[in-house]
This record gives sequence, C-alpha cells and structure tokens, in this order.
Amino acid sequence: MLLLVGLAVLMAVCVRHRDRLRLAIGGSPDRDDDAIRARLFLLLAVGLIVPASTVSTSAIGATYLFILLPFAWLVIAVALVDVARTVARRTAAVRVIAPAAIGAAWLAAASVTFQHRAAKRTVHAYLDATGGTNVWSDAVDHLAAKLESEYRDRHAIAMDWGLERSVTFSPRGRVRTRESFEYRPEPSPQFAVASAALLDDPSNLYAFHAPPFACFSGRDEVLASMARARSMELRLVETLRQRDGQPNILLYAAEPTPGA
Repeated sequence: MLLLVGLAVLMAVCVRHRDRLRLAIGGSPDRDDDAIRARLFLLLAVGLIVPASTVSTSAIGATYLFILLPFAWLVIAVALVDVARTVARRTAAVRVIAPAAIGAAWLAAASVTFQHRAAKRTVHAYLDATGGTNVWSDAVDHLAAKLESEYRDRHAIAMDWGLERSVTFSPRGRVRTRESFEYRPEPSPQFAVASAALLDDPSNLYAFHAPPFACFSGRDEVLASMARARSMELRLVETLRQRDGQPNILLYAAEPTPGA
C-alpha cells in the first residue's frame, strides 16, 4: 500500500509540475498531453490498486476501497465532462446542452450525497440497535472501561488487528495500548521471539478477539506456547461480549504455573 501511495504522489507531482520541467529543459508546455497523462494516471490508479490488494495480507479490505473510491469517482466525472465537451463541440445547440449538462451534474452530485447520508444513518441506526458485531462490536468500549478502571496499573497489549485503534478512539479515549500481532497470515518465528519478550513484563495483559472474530489467528497459541516454555500459563481474566451474548474480546494475564 505504501508503494502505491508513493507512486501516486510521485505521478501527481510530475503531472502538476510538468510544464515547469519542460520549460526548464527548453521545451514548451503541452496542455493536451497533460490532460491525457492525468487521465492515464486515474485509470492506472484504479487498475493497479485492485490487483495489488488481492495479494496483500488483508485482501480487498476497507483500506483499499477508501483509497480506490475517489479515483473511481474522478474517472466517472472526467468521462462525463469529456463526453459533454465532445458533444458541445459537434453540436450547434451548445446553449441548450451546456445548462442541461450542468443540471445533470448537480443532480448526480445531489443523488450521491443523499445516498451517502442515508447509508450513514442506516449504519448508525444498526450500531445503536445492535452494538455492532465482529471487530465493530461495542465490546471494545467495555474493554476500554475495564483497562481504565480495574486494570489501570497494567499494560494492555493488543494481539489482533483493530483492538489498539478502537480502544484509543473509544468514547472514553483515555487508554493507550500496544499492538503486537504481526501482519502475516501465519505467525512467524520472529513473532514467537517477540511474544517471549512480552512475557518478561508480568504487568502485561493480552487482548485477543475471540476465535470466530479473529483477524489474525494463531497468535494466542504462540503466546501460550511461549508461556509454557517459561513455566507460565495464560489465565483468562475478562470475557467481553457482544450484545447478542457471543464472546468478542478475551483478556488474558500470564502467570506462573501453579506448582511449577
């Protein structure tokens, strides 16, 4: 993703300052060429982000859709403008077509805005009624409250995607956690080393999503294995549930194994 962002910024800067570059080397600006390059950039952005996202850890997730959506809108907008200009150049009724095109553009913009507002209201109504599910559950708010009160002297480690940011931006907003889960489909030997290092601090608490909702599974097994190697065990101290009763977040502490 960082590579795509860097490429996009580089191409945007080149297109933006292309006239200056051509003048600096003794050439002359070519506006039509600039327009073609700008449109090519939009098409390449849409065409490259989708295949690149399919081979990433999170596949075609929300992050890539958020990046892709403005480019898709711009492609549609540029296409509409180009069609309108072409028709206007080839038609004598420019005075009729231009106002109609402007009206159609405003109507399309108003329609998109209305649909987005309606969708946002629907999502918020659903979250208010159900508390959300999966990684969007309000169980994370209960986790933040627990960490702020009962476990304020402990250090929380987020062992799955989505927990650290959700706790940070929870309504309470007064709790900070660390992430340690590794962006890989399967935990690597380096993750095992990092997990063993976390066990050096007995004040750490480890927050996982319950198995049905885990984004990066297997991390709990690695941490438990590292704990056993140190004659320790993971003890479940809190189970934070969704409003439908399903366990959503599991909070563990690492303690010496009794009798070890």
